Amino acid sequence: MPILGAKEMWQKADRWSAFESEMFHLNDKTNQTFCLQPTHEEMITKLIAEQGELRQAIYPLMLYQTGPKFRDEIAVGYGLLRSREFLMNDLYSFDVTEKNASDTYSLVNEVSIYYYIKFKTYKAKAVAIFKMNESELISKCSRSHIIRSIILQTYQRIFRDRLGINFYIVRADAGNIGGNVSHEYHLPCKTGRDSIAYCTNCNSGVSHDLLKHGEKPCYCSEKCISVVETIEIAHTFQLGDLFTKKFKAEYLGQPLKMNCFGIGIGRTIAALIDSMSPSAKALRLPYALTPFKVAIILPNKTQPETMAFAQDVINHLSQISSLQNDIFIDDRLDNSIGKRLLAASNLGIPHILVIGNRTARSLTSNPIVEYYRTEIHSDEPINVGDFDYVEMRYGFNLSTGKAHFSSITKIFWERFYVKRLSSMYTISNKVRGITVLTDNEKKLFSKEISLPIVVVPPKVVGRLIGCKEIANTTVERFCNKIKPVINMPTENEKAIVFCPEKMDDNTRNIVLKTIENLTGLMASFETYKVTLNYSDWPVKSCITAILPKGLEFGGFSQIGHIVHVNLREELLLYKKVIGTILLDKVTNCKTVVNKLDAIGHKYRTFKLDLLAGEENYKTEVHEEKLRYQLDFSQVFYNPRLSTEHKRIVQKISKRSIFYDCCAGIGPFVLPVVRNGAHHILANDLNPNCIDYIKRNMELNHLSFERLNLYNMDAAVFIKTVLADDLANEAKNYNISDSKNKTPADAHVVMNLPGMSLQFLPYFRGCLNNKLNLPDKILPFPFYVHCHFFVKAPDDLEDNWYFDEARNLICKSLGISKLHFTEVRFVRDVAGRKKMFCATFEVPGKLLFSSDTEELKIGEANNEELAETKGCNSDKSSDERTSAQRTFCETKTEKLEPELKKKRFMMEFIALPCRFSSIFRVTLSVRPLKPKTIQISSVKSLHIRKSIADKFSNRFRIDRVMYFGPELACLEWLMECGSTEVIMSDGTSITCRADMRRYISDFGFNFGSIPFPMVPFKWSPVLPTISMEKLDAIYDMRWAKKPDVYIVKVDATDSAIGDTGFQYFKECRQIEILKLNFCDFFTDKAIEHLISGRPSRTLRNIEIVANPYISDDFIRGIKRIRGLQRAHFYFLPCVAQQAGAVQSLKASLPNCRISFPELKEVGYGYGYTAENSSTK
Repeated sequence: MPILGAKEMWQKADRWSAFESEMFHLNDKTNQTFCLQPTHEEMITKLIAEQGELRQAIYPLMLYQTGPKFRDEIAVGYGLLRSREFLMNDLYSFDVTEKNASDTYSLVNEVSIYYYIKFKTYKAKAVAIFKMNESELISKCSRSHIIRSIILQTYQRIFRDRLGINFYIVRADAGNIGGNVSHEYHLPCKTGRDSIAYCTNCNSGVSHDLLKHGEKPCYCSEKCISVVETIEIAHTFQLGDLFTKKFKAEYLGQPLKMNCFGIGIGRTIAALIDSMSPSAKALRLPYALTPFKVAIILPNKTQPETMAFAQDVINHLSQISSLQNDIFIDDRLDNSIGKRLLAASNLGIPHILVIGNRTARSLTSNPIVEYYRTEIHSDEPINVGDFDYVEMRYGFNLSTGKAHFSSITKIFWERFYVKRLSSMYTISNKVRGITVLTDNEKKLFSKEISLPIVVVPPKVVGRLIGCKEIANTTVERFCNKIKPVINMPTENEKAIVFCPEKMDDNTRNIVLKTIENLTGLMASFETYKVTLNYSDWPVKSCITAILPKGLEFGGFSQIGHIVHVNLREELLLYKKVIGTILLDKVTNCKTVVNKLDAIGHKYRTFKLDLLAGEENYKTEVHEEKLRYQLDFSQVFYNPRLSTEHKRIVQKISKRSIFYDCCAGIGPFVLPVVRNGAHHILANDLNPNCIDYIKRNMELNHLSFERLNLYNMDAAVFIKTVLADDLANEAKNYNISDSKNKTPADAHVVMNLPGMSLQFLPYFRGCLNNKLNLPDKILPFPFYVHCHFFVKAPDDLEDNWYFDEARNLICKSLGISKLHFTEVRFVRDVAGRKKMFCATFEVPGKLLFSSDTEELKIGEANNEELAETKGCNSDKSSDERTSAQRTFCETKTEKLEPELKKKRFMMEFIALPCRFSSIFRVTLSVRPLKPKTIQISSVKSLHIRKSIADKFSNRFRIDRVMYFGPELACLEWLMECGSTEVIMSDGTSITCRADMRRYISDFGFNFGSIPFPMVPFKWSPVLPTISMEKLDAIYDMRWAKKPDVYIVKVDATDSAIGDTGFQYFKECRQIEILKLNFCDFFTDKAIEHLISGRPSRTLRNIEIVANPYISDDFIRGIKRIRGLQRAHFYFLPCVAQQAGAVQSLKASLPNCRISFPELKEVGYGYGYTAENSSTK
């Protein structure tokens, strides 16, 4: 598209005079005047007019243009926002009739048009909404009463869905462009040069120009309308025949009708940078617009193994289609890693991978990938953590914009590192399985290693080590005995030590030839023998060596001289030897303890098991140049949260009010006191914490002038102390004569992740009747930083955790919407349990709410902490009988069936209205009233399902812990009426009596089943864990239970339901599962099946005649990767039968799948076989 436009063309459109002051002018040799065009409506219309009349089928005609435009700004500023040259993406459309043009405008924007009509009466004003076309509406009322509210969804897909930004759509003045209808798109920005008036009630708005002319967004209350600072990023116009009539762009003698749509590309990017970047030095953009998606920072040292590892990371990431050409590799090895990391962060690259070596503290010298991500509100990159080889091998998809990256195969890791370590730096298998570490056992750790060396004079060592041919073959440092260069007994000799795994005859010749060329010496290889003793091996190697294959040690935390471990159940047998190793090898360690239980005490402490060392729990830690003394047995302290402490403290200014509801020993309080604040109120329920805060204040020579300490429940603190102080500061805000004496904001920290959500409701209405403000808005912002846990029911994407974190906060506060300043992932606690910190500004209407139900102070502390909850304890027999009686006496009219799902049962099976025999055996239920018996078979089906879910299908933890998972599952299956269960010893169990005899033969008593005293935890089944390891964990965990397991389950015509499917999760080796004519389980059942061991062991599954399961259930079966046969028949709620089969075949290529069309009631076997034979 030409950027030059003739003056005559613009005068023909009557726009030269309107735009003349904003255009650049120039004259050619013939003194003809031209301009650099700021917009192209004239040029586009002239182009269409020159084509003559086009055939009707070509309309609507749409022309796209992306190019530069020019404007002679009076004052250039705001970077790209008001530049003299700017880039636009425009769409121009032409239609034959006005109606078609309006439809095109609606189609491009996916418009839903509503007309708001204002009716005036003597008593009130009302707004009515009519859904009708414009001609009908105009016939009923005048055009001046009509205000259009248009919902534009195409721009939502561009801005909101693709870029992830929020924006406003407002009615606007067409200005110099002209036209009938115009809309602007605005990005909210505090430094914006534009502004709009927007109604939060009906989501309508007007531009600043319309507002100046007296037009309002809507007719809602004035309180709903606010003025928002914004930046305009797009504009649309309905032009009609404004241009086509003047340029004679016609069809059948009538002017075409025209629309135009524009997005300012450069302006949008500039606006996003301005609104998202935390500072001038750190660029931040939406994920879709970042210059690169991943930055890889190579290590400064150039060891060949590490560089090969880095190259493999790059190769694997490059295979992801969404990351091609989006990987930034920083190989400026002369710059430090820190500088390159900061540079990548300043470019706004969302994912940064730093390849290097772990420190000695992390117990390994293997290469790692440190993962950082950039965040909108942080100048510096955020350290998420490290990846080890298991996470890499079963890695995740970085293209989702989350904190994971593609897989790096375990084979690669073994090729470069595991084999090398196993041949030279691996401890003897003689120590495997030891449970006590005495001097005799320590001798078993001794190992002699032979290394090739070359003896040379000391003066040539530096020259040789710097040579590439020699440096690449020397041994890596291991303890103090193995180093690349060692001293020889003779004073004038040193030896270069080579790695035996890198040496062959050819390499030896190259090394000797290199030494001869560099020094002129005729050197030769010798053998150097070194003995590695117990004291020479690192911690990780020693612990790995004593554990059975398949078990792994997770690591430790160090608090002063105390080393704290959290050993899983399968490692408890080796706790003493692990403790001794840690005591011997961890620097400054004097005490090693294991956490016996979850953090369940009201003072947030736990019982400690002394594994090794002295029983001295009083220690001292250092954090951010502050000293903290504590007694680890009386107070809780987490050394892994030092970064989180620093991050929160940085948000507190000298004029901030700071409240710490659960202060602990003061990791937030002391830095805030040192940095300065308006005043500080700290509280903790544990009196020992308050004592240690006082002691630590004195220890660090800090003043108590602005600090007040309280010892009470956090709920009481919020409702009384915090609320009173907040009300007092708000009252005195305008009284103070000095600005420095008034608070700038207030911050509340709630770092008690297990209970913080239970304290949030106490903010609701805490200022009611304590403060009388006319607008019920505090004169300063009031922020809450809440730390809490988010648990997932399954392996879910990171998106789910962030969404669930927001939902939990809103649910606790009892509101549907809340403005979050930041929702931050803090750390992983367990496989599906993560710690988050949500920062949000508390709405004034919440603090002054008067419709809140009275909450009982201290109620939260009386509840069991979330992280200590296993499953609910079973009710007593009296309680169960009462529950059954209450349920059976409930009118069946309340149990309305889902008719759509069960209509096929009426048509094909016509089940009789009765309870199955299993219910008569297992439940002591009073007979239903006679009128209840006279119900349809569909309602009977729903009633029987409800009863089964409530009683027979309850998951009983006590029975799993008492019988073991196999026998507990067997009991459940037979109690629910399964046809047959085959055990690993060949026993076939076909009835309840057989089951009870079989279990009793192992010495179990059905009459006295103790309730478990420890919380129940599921065994790990993640794909990152091999079956060998899973079996080792299973054998270790259930070693004291009978050595039998279920092989085949035929649950045909049984009452098994969703909740009961949890019994399958721990079963060792179920290979065949038949679920035919089982009408009590739904889509929820597959979640339990695929989250347990059957997802790895199941080979054959059958499902026939189920009225509940849908396409979701079939899709879930794709997670059972070892499946070899799957048969489905008579599943009416599977809507896309063919699609489900194709999806399964694509995911399970080795599985034989059959899903025949319904012909008759049965199993569908014959039809399948018949089809197979014909094929």
